[in-house]
Formats: sequence, C-alpha cells, structure tokens
Amino acid sequence: MQLSSLLGRAALVVGLASCSSGATTAGADADETKAGETKAIGATDEPAGPKAPPPEPAVDFVRDDYAGALAQAKEQGKALFVDAWAPWCHTCLSMHHYVFTDPAIKPLAERMVFAAVDTDRPENKAFADKYSMNMWPTLLVINPEGERVVGYWPGAASTRELLAFAERSLQTLDGQSELDPSSPAGLLAAAREAQARGDVKAAAKAYGEAARSESIEGALKSAALLGWIQTLKASRQWKRCVEVGGEFLDAVEGAARPVDFARYLAMCANNLSGVTEKKQARALAIARLRALTQTPPAGASVDDRADALDALARALERQGDRAAARAADEQRLALMEEAAKAAPTPEIAATYDYGRANAYVALGRAPEAIAMLERRERELPKSYEPPARLATVYQSVQRWPEALAAIERALERSYGPRKLRYMSVKADIQGRMNDLAGQVETLREEVTGRRELVRGDANRAAFEEARKRLQRAEMTLRSRSN
Repeated sequence: MQLSSLLGRAALVVGLASCSSGATTAGADADETKAGETKAIGATDEPAGPKAPPPEPAVDFVRDDYAGALAQAKEQGKALFVDAWAPWCHTCLSMHHYVFTDPAIKPLAERMVFAAVDTDRPENKAFADKYSMNMWPTLLVINPEGERVVGYWPGAASTRELLAFAERSLQTLDGQSELDPSSPAGLLAAAREAQARGDVKAAAKAYGEAARSESIEGALKSAALLGWIQTLKASRQWKRCVEVGGEFLDAVEGAARPVDFARYLAMCANNLSGVTEKKQARALAIARLRALTQTPPAGASVDDRADALDALARALERQGDRAAARAADEQRLALMEEAAKAAPTPEIAATYDYGRANAYVALGRAPEAIAMLERRERELPKSYEPPARLATVYQSVQRWPEALAAIERALERSYGPRKLRYMSVKADIQGRMNDLAGQVETLREEVTGRRELVRGDANRAAFEEARKRLQRAEMTLRSRSN
C-alpha cells in the first residue's frame, strides 16, 4: 500500500515527547513544601467510578520475544518493526495508548512483523546489548536477513510520522542492495546502523554529512539533524553540538522533533565552560521553545506540548528567570491535569503522572503530587511506577521514612536496569537517614548489577558513577567508625 493511501486513513494524528534513561522527578531545587501546607486536591481531579478497558493495538505485537519475532519475519518474508520501550517511559505509554491503537497503522502489518520489547526485562538483555539506546521509545525496522537496521527512530512519533518512517524504512530495505553509500539515504542508513550499535562518533559524522547534503530535504533532513545533535551530545562534543544547534534550530520539522532539537541545544549549552557562551546558547533555545509553546507544531499532542513547556521551564531556571519558569510549569500542569481527567482508564491517565508530579514539585505543591500518586498506586497495585515517583516526591520535601518505604515497594515490583536505578535512590535516602551501613550494602548491590550490564563503552559511565558513590560511602562509614 502506498504512503499516500496510508496517510489518508490517519484519523488521529498524535505527537509525543520522549524519555531518556536519566529521567527523574524534577524540581529538587524548588521551594520545599511541607505536608499540610497546601490542600492536596490533585488526587480528586480524575473521575471516579468504572473505567472502560484500554483500547486494543491496531496490529498484533510479538511481546518480549525478539528471536521469535525475527524468525517469524524471516519466515514470512517481512521486515521486523521493533518498539523498544520501558514501563517507566511516559512517551512509550502515550505511543501505546494513542498511536499503536490507531487503525491507520493496520495496513503496515501486510509488510511488517511487529515486536514490543521491554528493554528492562532480563529476558531481553541480548536485544538491549545488541542495539544501543539512550532514548525511549526507540523504534527500529530491521531486515531479518542479516539483521541490518534499515530504520532507526529515537523518541516520539505521531501517527503520520510513524507511517512515513515505516514507508521510508521499507523503501530502504527494498533498495538496500542498490543503495549509494554517498547518497543522503545511504549516509542516513549508515548513521542509523552506527547509532544502533552504539558508535555515536561514527553516527554523528554520518548524520552530519547527510544533513549537509544539498539533495536532502523535508522529513529526511529533520531526521538527519536530530540524529546529528543527539549523537554529538552523546559523544560529549558540547561545543560542536551548540554550533549545530544554533545553525539549524529553525530547520527541524515534525510534531516533537523541533522540541527535542531545542532541548539538546540547551543541554549541550549547560556543559560549555564559559558563562557567557552558556547564556547565549540557552537564549537561542529559549526563544525557539517559546515559539513552539505559543504555536505548537501540527499534530502536537498534550504530551508534546507539555514536554515543550517542561524544556522551556528548565532552560529558564538555568537562565535565572524563575518567574517565567514557574509560569511555564503552571501552564504544563493545567494541560496535563485536563488530559488525565479525560483519560478513560487509570492506565492511560498514568501516562501523565511523571509530568504532573514534576510540575507539582517544581511549583512547591508536593502534597498534591503525593495524593495523586497514592491514588494511582491503589489503582495500579502491580506497577512499580507510582511508588517510585512517590519516593522522589517525598525526597523533595525531606520526608525520608516515607521515601524509604515507597522505594522499597518499587524495588519489590521492578526489574533490570530500572531496579538498579531505584537502588541508587534507596542508597541516597539511607544516607540522608544516616544509615551508612545500609547505604553501603545497597550500593554494593547496585555496583554488582551495573557491572553485569557493561559491554564495551555501553553502560560503563553508569557503572563508574555507582562505583564512585560506593567508594565515597565506604570512606564515610570508615571515618564514622573510627
């Protein structure tokens, strides 16, 4: 089926934000609010009573069985589409609830086998080791013959963008044997393969060459530009990242990509050495983010718009404009509250819990975040997300015993790399409670787990950072014991 006919059936166009592996509850530097200082109304904003079942996916997914999905694709002569996701990623949840349920994507199943891989699950470690990711979800299209990556999309995608991405990937697969390596499509294919295997420097070089090609335009150019700045950041080329961000800030198109591009510019700016350089680069990002929040791109969803406001608020905070940052946080909270209230199920409403909790804390309204997350934990008792978010909110108001109890509940329900992250949170809480022996024990467990995840450079930084925290904790414990 042709792309034009697929797009014609797209009744719902939804854009999404994206999640990084380092996502945490924001607002730690916001004014602290003690329990009881603000009336906790957030938990009552969503309608009570019976809920409708979540919408079903428009295509059948092979779940958490990459090898089986690959074999099925090979047997049927189809491409393999992989949704690499994680339950903690709000963008992943939005994709599941608003994009993969759209009937417009159903015709793709004629040429693709769909797989959903929770990258935190132990049984999916081989997949996570093979394909490098630092943004969730990451969507991949793979040629089952040789497992070559022909499509790589990190982060958000609207229905329209997903259809176009799938079609371009299929075209690349069909013409792979004839692909000119020096053409924009060839350079993009090489960049995506390099990014998928974790070679971010090679990927940045190829993305840059593709982006500067005279014949590239439209969605392909936007893909190349976003891939370029993302891999420049990942390879810690801060100055070059800022240069590329400033030069191409207005050239990126799409429902979510313009916000992601501006956010990367702001993040790279934060790592520059000169104060003046930082402020100048951040000012560029802020101006672009203001424009994107005032006039959202076509197809931008609530998640997209809230993500843009969050990026704007955090950049404004760094710039020292707390009043403007607060106004942006208030606007994004109102947006997400309305969406959560309209959600037909607790699962769909939970899509906005991360952003709502962050906004509440940033605005000094932690009791409302606590009430909202306590309600969500009662509604979704098997999910590790509500108690994990709850622990970080309790941390923000220094309620350490409640934070410890919440993170313990999250640890009981979690697994894989996310569980290791929660161990880090637990260790921090134990240190705050002066339980130094317990902190050391928790950090030793975290370091052991992170060591097992290291392969080459992948995950090494997280392992080294955990090891340093353990060394500091052990030194503190010894000094207190003497």
